[in-house]
Amino acid sequence: MLNLSPQPIFDRCALICLFLMFLGEAVLASEFRSDFSLQPDRRWPGPEWNANRWGDWQLKSGWLECTEERPRFPVRTCALLTEEIEGQGVGFTVRVETRGVQAIPRTSSDWAGFLFGIGNPEIDYRIRALVHGMPAEDGGVLAVVDGEGRVAFREFSQRPDRVGYWSIDGPLARSSAPILQEKRRSGEGLKLSQRSEPITLELEIRRLGDGTFHAILKALRRGTEEVSRAELKGLTSDRTTGSIALASHGGVDGAGHAFRRVHLSGSSVRTDPERTFGPVCGVLYTHQRQTLKVTAQLAPLGPSDPSIVELQIPNLSGEWETVATAPRLPLANTAHFRVEQFRPLGDTPYRVVVSMADESGKLHLHFYDGTIRKAPRETDPLTIALISCTKNYTGDLRWNDESIWFPHREVAEAISTVTPDLFISTGDQIYEGDLTSPVLSPDEAMMLDYHGKWTRWLWSFGEITRRTPTITIPDDHDVYHGNIWGAGNVPAPKREGHTVQDRGGYKLPPHLVNAVHATQTSHLPDPVDPTPISGGISVYFTRLEYGGVSFAILADRMWKSAPSSWCPKGRVKNGWARVPEFDWLEDGDPKGAQLLGLRQEEFLAEWATDYSDSAWLKVAVSQSVFANLATLPPPANSDAPVPSLPIPRPGEYPPGEVVAADADSNGWPRAARNRAVSLLRLGGALHLTGDQHLASVLRYGVDEAGDAGVVFGGPAVANTWPRRWFPDSPGKNRPQDAPKNLGDFRDGFGNWMRVLAVANPMVTGRTPARLHDRVPGFGLIRLEPSTQSITLECWPRGIDPLDEEASQYPGWPITVHARELDGRTPWGLLPPVTSPEEDDPRVVRVRREPSGDLLSARRLARGETWRPPVFEPGSYTVEIGDGISPWEVRAQQRPEPIIDRSAGQ
Repeated sequence: MLNLSPQPIFDRCALICLFLMFLGEAVLASEFRSDFSLQPDRRWPGPEWNANRWGDWQLKSGWLECTEERPRFPVRTCALLTEEIEGQGVGFTVRVETRGVQAIPRTSSDWAGFLFGIGNPEIDYRIRALVHGMPAEDGGVLAVVDGEGRVAFREFSQRPDRVGYWSIDGPLARSSAPILQEKRRSGEGLKLSQRSEPITLELEIRRLGDGTFHAILKALRRGTEEVSRAELKGLTSDRTTGSIALASHGGVDGAGHAFRRVHLSGSSVRTDPERTFGPVCGVLYTHQRQTLKVTAQLAPLGPSDPSIVELQIPNLSGEWETVATAPRLPLANTAHFRVEQFRPLGDTPYRVVVSMADESGKLHLHFYDGTIRKAPRETDPLTIALISCTKNYTGDLRWNDESIWFPHREVAEAISTVTPDLFISTGDQIYEGDLTSPVLSPDEAMMLDYHGKWTRWLWSFGEITRRTPTITIPDDHDVYHGNIWGAGNVPAPKREGHTVQDRGGYKLPPHLVNAVHATQTSHLPDPVDPTPISGGISVYFTRLEYGGVSFAILADRMWKSAPSSWCPKGRVKNGWARVPEFDWLEDGDPKGAQLLGLRQEEFLAEWATDYSDSAWLKVAVSQSVFANLATLPPPANSDAPVPSLPIPRPGEYPPGEVVAADADSNGWPRAARNRAVSLLRLGGALHLTGDQHLASVLRYGVDEAGDAGVVFGGPAVANTWPRRWFPDSPGKNRPQDAPKNLGDFRDGFGNWMRVLAVANPMVTGRTPARLHDRVPGFGLIRLEPSTQSITLECWPRGIDPLDEEASQYPGWPITVHARELDGRTPWGLLPPVTSPEEDDPRVVRVRREPSGDLLSARRLARGETWRPPVFEPGSYTVEIGDGISPWEVRAQQRPEPIIDRSAGQ
């Protein structure tokens, strides 16, 4: 059987796709077969299947084996993606051959077989493909044979006895997955001497005249000898429709059950070949300066699978041509392509090609296609979509979208309707304990755990990333930290009371951090300084020139100092001072403590004033806002209460909350934070971030409120940690009738900030409340070069931005001008400079005399006349040019003082 990724070409699946186009719907299929004996040994079960978890399953010697049998990890599943059961038709039959992985007699407490009736066709098939571990609503019905050869139907849709808030792992309670209608069981099962043999399990579902369904389950020895039977009558349609999975529970000697020769047939079976997933699970790309970089994320392939992957683009004759090849990178399971002299005349189709051989030696070509977007001209408007913090599960387990936020379809579809020019995800693409608990060792197991979670992100947003240039940067959870102080990977000496995390540095060994970086950052332009940090951990800070905008991409936690080591008086734990009288303003800003680190500060200083690539605007992208926008009810000295705090109703304002001092925020350390903000101000840069789960727009301050640039901290896609901003004292200098939490404030570390908008947790009346009341969503940034205006939009999850009646979060949209990204009030203005109407827009640089220090740089709009502001009396040199050619130099320029300083520019 030829198995291809979405949109395959010249094979059986392509013919099916043409048939689907003709019908307008997926067709009813009569038969599906999956013979694992044709596949080589590897972890990935194939494109029609989704293993929960990837590390729990493997193909070995022609069988699909479940390698996990510990009580903590019950009911492992491998879901069939391409086939599902509809309410139409008269029923279906499914067969599989199964045995214990180990040739040891098993017991009645372990069982294997099918999980059917998962969800229904209205639930996204990707949610249904996750069902495992614990029963819950829409979980389906188990049809299984135990280790003694006796079959049974077991309930898998009742409310679980125990449920985790982050992860669902844990032993299956005695009352969970009970046997249904035990009196309808018959047969003696297998003799003790037969219990290590393979057995055929057959499930038949028939529609009866009254519209209900009759299920018959048989265990067949040697394919024909019936040894056990169970019947289940009175099933309603909703109990039989939906997805089907293989299931393994328990086992012996460290392993569960094995399967082969799956055969599904019947008039109720619907097939959709476009639901395959892998061997290419997603693509990320960027291009600039005629260099295209593409990362293809692969499923966990095996040693006999191909080691080389191809990238193809049509030539002038329209024929596919291989333009780059790449080896498959171990651990990361990625292929990295680089194409020089890439000069697209328009949007350019591409495809990633993986040629795989089955055990018979027959080649199967797998294609994953997309589009390399032509970069907008620097005179065209540019739209950016901004997301972060993609949590999939937050408790109250149900196997539907009342509890599983994955695959974030409403966010992905809303962004797709806008067709952004650039897609940015600023961190926490995965959470290490999301849905399943983290695995930290050994190396292969850790990376399989990571890949299962990372590919969920690609499964959610891959339709965007395959067609849109994308910036992804990892944050703490992406590298399996709750919080991270990277400290250049030089942890402080061990000290009593310090956790590994509090000491600073990375918990994962460097080669695993590098594997994560390879998956999320290798498609970015080359690092400006590729020298690794201590231990050989790779760096990724860089710049991207795209569509008339110059982006600085930062790692704002890689060098960040660990406050537990730098502020010993505070006995800081996980970023919070445990000594109540500790004063962050007096003792919490130790000399030498780092935020961005010296290397990134040097990079920003150069980038801020470099306009050699025709950019009209600078935009910095990093993980988190350079301030601590958060309040808590006293006497809280950590943010542990945040998930359980009451969420206010519209118009309510919780009284008495105090400004927080959380050193995990990038408000600490203050001096290093001020240097970073000043460098962004030097280039008049807009700052885009995520991380805090609290959407906001701030104007930074260094010496006073509002004297620096603007940052947009976008909302979380979904989150468990709804931070809030309800300061008891109202902000100063806020607009008339504005909420009291807007205006000028100092955060818990003494940083100035002017709060322009904030989207606090709020009772929305939307369901599920646990999702929507935590203000999830996405940001849109619209950049207009003709006017140099910047519009910041903040959209709730599930809202279509193209709907004329749709509303953003209160306080948005916000529009600022590029020249307003330096918030200081000028002392005076230098003589005017005019950019020509027809020629290239001019860049204006200002230097102080006689030192020659560069004070500011800005590209004007066509036809714009501008008087460069300066902030103290003196003599200045103004340089005017296009950023490349020799500069026109105007020396000894003196400012005209501004009499009314409040009038600004």
